[in-house]
Amino acid sequence: HHKRLIAISNAVLENLRTDERGGALVKAIDSLADYVRYHFSAEEELLHLYAYPGIDAHRERHTELSQQVNNMQRRILKGDRPSEAEFKHLFESWIIHHVLGEDKAYGAYLNSKGIY
Repeated sequence: HHKRLIAISNAVLENLRTDERGGALVKAIDSLADYVRYHFSAEEELLHLYAYPGIDAHRERHTELSQQVNNMQRRILKGDRPSEAEFKHLFESWIIHHVLGEDKAYGAYLNSKGIY
């Protein structure tokens, strides 16, 4: 899932750089918003299934990240194009803080339950 999120995020970034008309950018941000919903739902279901003790805080973080993506999606749909730096900030905060930090923590928990 995380590799797919990164690939879609990279497509958004690339389209911010190159898609002057915005059609491909709209498709990319729509794909990102859709995949974020799917990924967070699947992840939360797994955490619930294995009674992850930090699930409530993790769910709250997902809500925050979803809102950020949805806000950016709405802006792009209105024609308000964010800067590359603005999108990179969102993207990097996910990768560095959420995926490599918060998701790594639940990974260790699931591994302790025999899930690899």
